[in-house]
Amino acid sequence: MQIESLNLKNDPPPVLLIIYKRQEYVIDILKQLKASGVNKIFIASDGPKVEDIDLVNDCRSLVVNSINWPCKVEKMLAQENIGPCQFIPKAITWFFMNVEKGIILEDDCVPLCGFIEFCSENLDRYSNSSNIFQISGFNNISIISSGESRESLKTIYPIGWGWATWSNRWHKYYSQSRFSKMKIFRYLLNNKVGIFKIFYWFRFLTYIEFKRFDYWDIKWIFSMWQAGGYSISPTKNLIDYRGIDDFATHTIGKTAESAIKDEPIFSSNFRSAEIKHKFENKIFRSKFKPKRRVKFLKLHFRI
Repeated sequence: MQIESLNLKNDPPPVLLIIYKRQEYVIDILKQLKASGVNKIFIASDGPKVEDIDLVNDCRSLVVNSINWPCKVEKMLAQENIGPCQFIPKAITWFFMNVEKGIILEDDCVPLCGFIEFCSENLDRYSNSSNIFQISGFNNISIISSGESRESLKTIYPIGWGWATWSNRWHKYYSQSRFSKMKIFRYLLNNKVGIFKIFYWFRFLTYIEFKRFDYWDIKWIFSMWQAGGYSISPTKNLIDYRGIDDFATHTIGKTAESAIKDEPIFSSNFRSAEIKHKFENKIFRSKFKPKRRVKFLKLHFRI
C-alpha cells in the first residue's frame, strides 16, 4: 500500500474514525492519516457485544497507542452495544458538535493516495454551496478520460465508504421515519430518474415509514434528496474498501463483490449529461443491487 504524503495549504480536515474490532485495517488507516499530517482524530467505538469484549478492547487500545505523532485525540467509547444503524449516526452527530467540517472513515475503509487531499480541496471548494451534501472517496465506476485524476462529478448518489461533509449539512440528517415523499419524487423526476428506480426508492420510503428496517445510510440519502442535495464523486477510486470479510454486517459473500469491482467508463468529456447518466446507472446497479434487494424485500416483508 502506497503511503500518501501531502503538502496542503491548510491543515487536513479533522477525521472521525469509527472502529469496532478490525485491528489490522485500523493500523493501515492510521498510517495514511499520519503521513497526511492529520492532527485531529475523533475515535468512536460502539459498545462491545458479549462475544466481542476482548477484541473491541484490544482494538481501542491499539488505536490510542498507535497515534504517536502530534495529534489531538477525542474519544467516544460506548459501554453498551446499540448496533451500527444507531451508533454510526450518533457518532457523526457527536463529531459535528465539535467541528464544522470533516472526514468520516469506518474501520473497513482504508484511504488511498489522494483521498485526504481530494476531501480537503472539495470541502473548501463547496463550503458555501448548500446543495452539495457530501464528498465521496469510494468510486468503483472509474471514468477514464483525459482529465486530471482529481477531477470530480456531481451525482445524486452519496457513497458512504470514506466520505466528508460539513456540520450544517449533517444537521439536516433526518433520523425519523417520515420524509416528504413529494419533495423526493420531484427531486428524482428533475434528475431524470426512471420509473423503476422511483418505484424502488419509494418502497424504501414505505419500509422506513413503517419502521421495518432502519438503515442510517439510506436515511442520509433521503435527507439529501429531500433538501435537493448532491454528492461529489472522484473520477477514480480513492478508498480501499475491505468490508467484505468475516466481520461484515451487511456486505457478506460473493453477492457483495460486484459492489467494489471496477467498472470503467471511457469518455473524452466526463462532464456530459450522457456520462452522468451512465455513471449513476452503474452505481445504482452495483451498489444498491435493485433486483436482489427487491427480491429480499418481497420475501421478508410480503409485498
